[in-house]
Amino acid sequence: MPAKKTTQNNQTVNVDAALAMGQETVEKVMQAGQDALDMIDATKTVDVARQQVATASKTLFGGNEQLAAFNMAVFDSYATAFGSMTKGAEVFGKEFADYTRKSFETSVANNQSLMACKSANEALDLQSGFTRTSFDSAVSQGAKLTEMTLKTANESLAPLQDQAKQAFSTAFSTPST
Repeated sequence: MPAKKTTQNNQTVNVDAALAMGQETVEKVMQAGQDALDMIDATKTVDVARQQVATASKTLFGGNEQLAAFNMAVFDSYATAFGSMTKGAEVFGKEFADYTRKSFETSVANNQSLMACKSANEALDLQSGFTRTSFDSAVSQGAKLTEMTLKTANESLAPLQDQAKQAFSTAFSTPST
């Protein structure tokens, strides 16, 4: 019997080591993704593009200030939409990474509990509860991520819709004489 116990202890140690290595890998991947997001400076990119559009507008439209102003308003609406989209994608990414980390940690804890089960019925009950909890969590998280996506889409489209309304209003207004 002692040999069996040693084998089971060695297997437990090997499983624990593999789980720890997997958790470390997940954490490194999530940190790398966060580091990549942190390197993007959307504000600076938009500022540089705005300067270029302003210069191009002056050149392209010459002295027509109304067309140059309209062009800049269109750019600003796109820049605002881009900012909303970028912020939404960042929040979505963080939420998804956090959910992934929590799911992995829950799976690791469940697997460790399974290793400690004394009977097949105990293991089946534990796994059944884990499956039910995991499913409920996935459905809840899916709904939350869907809501975040719709909110981001609406916030991103709002400046474009406002600009389109203003453009049509200007284009189809009756000129005063």
